Amino acid sequence: MRLLLVGCSSDANIYHSFVGQRVVGNTNYVSVSNVWNEMDGSPLAEKPCAQYGKAARFTHMEAHRAIYDCVSPLNHTTTRRRSQLARAKSACST
Repeated sequence: MRLLLVGCSSDANIYHSFVGQRVVGNTNYVSVSNVWNEMDGSPLAEKPCAQYGKAARFTHMEAHRAIYDCVSPLNHTTTRRRSQLARAKSACST
């Protein structure tokens, strides 16, 4: 059985260093290598997800690689809002 993943890749250099960032993704996810945190990789992850009409949602870091899911904009907003509400609720209970 063969599985073909059609995707895209690009290079960036947000830190202006010798080694730049490698952005690889498809309609489901994006991986941004050589970043220090999720916020630095987020703008780079948005572009490939936007090609499919989706938004990038951070999932986790693997060493110096940020992984994002490409989700529909409605799901992205709903998930972000739920996260904000949960943080506000826990801050109020302390």
